[in-house]
Amino acid sequence: MTDSPTPPTPAAADEGEDFQPLLGRIALHHELITKDQLAWALREQSREGGMRKLGDILVVSGLITERQLEQLILEQQQLVAQQHSAREPAAAQKTSASIGAGIDELLQMAVEQRASDLHLHSGSPMRLRIHGDFLTV
Repeated sequence: MTDSPTPPTPAAADEGEDFQPLLGRIALHHELITKDQLAWALREQSREGGMRKLGDILVVSGLITERQLEQLILEQQQLVAQQHSAREPAAAQKTSASIGAGIDELLQMAVEQRASDLHLHSGSPMRLRIHGDFLTV
């Protein structure tokens, strides 16, 4: 998964023709699928009367792996939880990494784990990419 500057956010269902489910937008954000592939999967879902979930269609068609779907669902749940927390002013805000952990310590940990990437996103847990799979730290 590749990070881009602006992560997807949960959106209202009334976005019209440009509506893309959150899972699809997350997959696009991480460059796992293209816009055309998402559009195709949404047409398939619609053609089948919405009986299959988008993630299942993406996996069965070979566009993403089961493991990638698990990671997308986890990120989707985190984004939805963040949205709900933002609506509740008394909710405690979670941090991505332990307070006081310096960037040098984080990078050293990534090197020790033989990670190729260190993913830090505000409001999300820190993740390492190790041999193509994500590990939440």
